[in-house]
Amino acid sequence: MKYNAYEIIEMAKKMERNAALFYEKASQQVENQKVKNLLSDLAKMEKVHEVVFDDLKNLFSDAEWANMNISSDNEMLRYLESMADVIVFNWKMDEKEIGNMSDIDYVFRFAIGKEKESVLYYMGIKQLVPETLGKDKIEEIIKEEMKHVAILSDVWKQYSKKSN
Repeated sequence: MKYNAYEIIEMAKKMERNAALFYEKASQQVENQKVKNLLSDLAKMEKVHEVVFDDLKNLFSDAEWANMNISSDNEMLRYLESMADVIVFNWKMDEKEIGNMSDIDYVFRFAIGKEKESVLYYMGIKQLVPETLGKDKIEEIIKEEMKHVAILSDVWKQYSKKSN
């Protein structure tokens, strides 16, 4: 099975929406105000990530998109979107984690772990994207997800310094 960058970018956007939804719901269910604010900030960050991926999609010319032969019924895209609903962020599976969200260190570990999972997922799926169908764009998604890990780690370090 071969994927193209368009399909993967659409899936990445869906995964970012799922992450934002998870963090929004989690923020509504915790009582600790600092944790609530952090979860809300994480939701906002995921929404920004979706825009970044949308911008990445705009880097393709019309000719490049035409060469990708995206099916008119978008069957592959629907398949990948359904995969995005269960990969990395899955509300039904992650819902049990909300009980642990009162610990801010746990929230950081959880979020960083999810970002790492997405990096691994995209590294695997990149192998299914031919060079001619935008493999380099998938590498951009991986770099962006790795950047998210670094940002979260830096914020956690700054938070830890303020707390001590």
